[in-house]
Amino acid sequence: MQDSNISRRRWMEVDRGKVGRLYASVNSLGHISVSGWTHERLGGPSHYVLMIDRRTRALGLRAATEKEVSGAFLAGITTGKGNKNRRIRARAFLRNAGLLPENTVTFDAPKIERGVLVLEFGEVTR
Repeated sequence: MQDSNISRRRWMEVDRGKVGRLYASVNSLGHISVSGWTHERLGGPSHYVLMIDRRTRALGLRAATEKEVSGAFLAGITTGKGNKNRRIRARAFLRNAGLLPENTVTFDAPKIERGVLVLEFGEVTR
C-alpha cells in the first residue's frame, strides 16, 4: 500500500535561492522589520527614508541616497548568524504619524512602487 503512493508522487525540486517574497512587519515597539529578500529588492541600503501618506494610512520606505543618510533611519541587521533581515527603529516617527500599532501588523504582500516599499495599514483601528 505504501509503495503505490510513492510511485504516484511527482516531486519537483525547488531551488532555495529562488524562493522569496516581499515581507515586512511593524510591532508595538516601533520596529519595522523587513525580510532580507525585500531589503535586497530595495537595493540593500544602509539607511531608509520613511514617508507617510495620511490619506491612505500607508507607510513608505525608500533607500536613502548618500546625501540623505544623516537624516534617514538605520537599517540595522537583526540578530542571528547569516540573517539578512533588517530592523528600522522608528517608534517616535510611527507614533507621530498615527501608525504605531498596539499589536504586530504583518504585511505578507506589500508592493514596491517606483522604488518605495508600501505598507498599507488601511482602516486599522488603534
